[in-house]
Amino acid sequence: MMDFDLFLRELGLEQKFNRFAADAESKLDYASLCRPYVIKEQVKLEEMENPDDCYLEYAKAIDGVSNQEERLVNCFIVLLEAIGDKAEESGFPNSRYGYIDCQKNAVRGSTHRPDIAVYCVNDTTRRFDAIHMVVEAKTRSFPNNISRDNIGQIADYVYSLWKMQITRKFVPVIFLHGASLSLLVFFRTKTIRVDLGEAFFENEKPKKIEIQGINIVLAQLHFLLTLSPAEFGHICDFTKKPSQLCFSSGSATSSTEVGISDHLQESALAMVKAGPFEGSDVFNLGQTFDRRISLRGRIAYTVKGTFKGEEAVLKLSWTSIERLPENAAYDILAKSRVEGVPSRLGKGLIFANFMGYRLEYMVLEDCGEPLSQALKRLHQIDRLGRFPGYVVSIIKQVAACLVNAYVEGIVHRDISDGNIAVRRLSTNAIDARVIDWGYSKDTMFESDRSAKVARLWHYDSKQVGNNEMAHDPFTGTPRYMGISTLFGSTFRNVVTDIESLFYVVLDALRTIYILPKSEEEPVGFIHHERLDVLGHIRVSCIRFDDDWLADFGILKASVPGELLRVLQAMRQFLFFNDGTYIGTDLARNRQYIYTVNEASARVFMDEKTIDILKGKDRRTGGPLTSTTTKDSPTKPTRTRRKRKTPDQQEASGSSKRVLRSHTSKKTQHGRSNPGTSK
Repeated sequence: MMDFDLFLRELGLEQKFNRFAADAESKLDYASLCRPYVIKEQVKLEEMENPDDCYLEYAKAIDGVSNQEERLVNCFIVLLEAIGDKAEESGFPNSRYGYIDCQKNAVRGSTHRPDIAVYCVNDTTRRFDAIHMVVEAKTRSFPNNISRDNIGQIADYVYSLWKMQITRKFVPVIFLHGASLSLLVFFRTKTIRVDLGEAFFENEKPKKIEIQGINIVLAQLHFLLTLSPAEFGHICDFTKKPSQLCFSSGSATSSTEVGISDHLQESALAMVKAGPFEGSDVFNLGQTFDRRISLRGRIAYTVKGTFKGEEAVLKLSWTSIERLPENAAYDILAKSRVEGVPSRLGKGLIFANFMGYRLEYMVLEDCGEPLSQALKRLHQIDRLGRFPGYVVSIIKQVAACLVNAYVEGIVHRDISDGNIAVRRLSTNAIDARVIDWGYSKDTMFESDRSAKVARLWHYDSKQVGNNEMAHDPFTGTPRYMGISTLFGSTFRNVVTDIESLFYVVLDALRTIYILPKSEEEPVGFIHHERLDVLGHIRVSCIRFDDDWLADFGILKASVPGELLRVLQAMRQFLFFNDGTYIGTDLARNRQYIYTVNEASARVFMDEKTIDILKGKDRRTGGPLTSTTTKDSPTKPTRTRRKRKTPDQQEASGSSKRVLRSHTSKKTQHGRSNPGTSK
């Protein structure tokens, strides 16, 4: 729990409240607005001594309501309205918000039914994604810990608000339990409970000390309701759900508006304001991409819209101050003009450190649709047999981007279907981009270049660099992780990114070249809670020449020859050394040095990319790979298997029947293993 004054001090609002409270003491008598709190029986007008207008309003509010909790909520709504009326009569600051009783009907755009939804007064949508905060009421008092059921219900509201509202900084919840009023504030790193005190008298003849206590509690409540969204829960101010956002450069106290696309030279700090605005240097908000979020770790909001008349994407990212800012990775890649990376139209840092998290923004060119969607559409409209060439072109472009990024010290570490964007140009050529570099690491973090970038984006390059290395075994999407990563390798490099690309392409193609009667998840993409079991499954699936594509859900006979040759080349490049399968070596040796089979690499890479792969490793200074020019055919590997124990059968994936019995849960895109985090 936290004291109210200390809480305001944390938010920088203590002096503002002191001025408010001093004025309220002379102008408002909150205690005169209070009603007796009765839950055992209805309040009847004739039972009150000298009922005034306030009591009359209260009696009408709960007339005919028998449910105790509903009566408590109605009583609180009347109290809120009375505070507003009294403030308006006294010329005192009024609440910025309106209140909707949602006890019986779900809020529009959701299935949630908080007791009271609090909206900006100008918002007419009354949708869940426009709620400023919620009020939850329980007739039972919780002087210590709130019950798990009640806090779980509140947490559901909080999670949905975090997910739907891209401007959210923290989520406040007013919790009315019995006659007591508490404030629950959900930050990214912690939840704070602030007990305000009793909000109602328990009888019609309160004592002087009770009157003083009520005045303090309701003054605190009134003050919170006069705060703007920017002061209490959001990153910017608005009077209804924003339709536009405009960013400005400079310090947090700067009042000079500049265009969103202006380059930030000395500092990355910026401010954000909500529209509507006139002019073109604003981002017009459109559809928000629906992505799974977590209240811990990174949140990245991605919104489609328009900027300067062109389609663009706005990205707002909350990341730990101990992780690499995505804008820093983009700066490094942009300086060297690495191809295959989206162009930024705007960039900035809104919070360098807010409760242990930074908030940065980027405006990016719209790079198209996710790989699987793009391939499915291209295959459907293909009439000239160009589809295999499209797929090969995408693989070459992405591989070149990853390798060239690695030359500059950047390893992506989260190659997934949603992080490869594809669009077809007017020339019928295919343009592929690698997006979302928010989980990347800088392997050259001790260099002067990285130190310069770190000063711009307000982080410690060495501390962040070492922390990113420590996160190597946990960063990424398990569905597309490489074998060595699944076994806990502490060393991620460009080859592990290319291995993830291999799985992403297979996952996209399995919806096109479908196995007959294929209803279950392919073994190669099956879900398991333990990452090492997933690793054993991959080792087993890739090993054998004749059925490895089937294990990933692809009908080999339907794959065109040109495309099949590329897939076979990627498999040999990643998993064979002079024809010998190295899957087991990848599982056992956490810093395995790959051998580049140049003949295989040439099938899906250009010569420049291959030459880079033969260079030095950015972290160790040693060779990234050894090299062979021999075009060694894959040695036959379907040999008689040794009998394994039941435990080995589960872990290695040698028995598909055993694996399926242990892995009935389907895999979904994104990080599906609860025991890991990005």
